[in-house]
Amino acid sequence: MTQALVDGPYQTKALVPTTPWLNANPLLKPSLLLTPQGNNIFLKWQHQQVDQVAKWVLYLNYGGQWTYEILEPGVTTKDVPTTLNNKKLQYVAVKAIDRLSNESPYIAEKVK
Repeated sequence: MTQALVDGPYQTKALVPTTPWLNANPLLKPSLLLTPQGNNIFLKWQHQQVDQVAKWVLYLNYGGQWTYEILEPGVTTKDVPTTLNNKKLQYVAVKAIDRLSNESPYIAEKVK
């Protein structure tokens, strides 16, 4: 049963629902830089309110299909392949999440 839960509904990380009724400063949009490096693209993102960032959500679009990854606040770089399962990386987006699960606007870049 435990393994069935791990392999099923708890296979990917999820965020806690937002708490808009609690007062919090709105998060600003992060910045995102894409640097091609051979068969990979080096991603680097930053935020002006780094002390308020509790998580990052990184979105990747391969061949029109979006995937996401929830990252810890200290992770601000990542190498990703330009091709995955014969699909080209088309877009990259990232947004910041605060400790109350409030989300910043996302920044998205088209991969050239």
